[in-house]
Amino acid sequence: MNKFALTAAASLVVAAACSQQDDTIANNDTTTAPAPYTTNDAGMNNPLGTQSSTQEFASAAAMNDMLEIQASEIAQTKAQNADVRTFARDMVQAHTQTTNELQQWSQTSSVTLPTAMAQDRMSLVQNLQTA
Repeated sequence: MNKFALTAAASLVVAAACSQQDDTIANNDTTTAPAPYTTNDAGMNNPLGTQSSTQEFASAAAMNDMLEIQASEIAQTKAQNADVRTFARDMVQAHTQTTNELQQWSQTSSVTLPTAMAQDRMSLVQNLQTA
């Protein structure tokens, strides 16, 4: 049961953090955006018609990378299935790369990235550690 709970929890975290809408909007034309999505300045879809700033987007991306890395590190140590451990290793590598790229970009922009996870995400990590 613990193996199943850990795999299920890691899968949910990965799915939630990595899910994307397939609907793309060309040329920032908000009139073609399917409800309830709108298009922000960067041409990105946002749920519920909200627009995020560059700071909000970068902070969320950094926070999600931290969560994915820690959840995947837990999966690497706790998973008994070799395929799960391999996937977790790949997730750590991919999110470490995006973290590095985001940090490099933030050094030349006015964006400040978080250095620690928010408490709600830490709770998810703690649940995985005890599963």
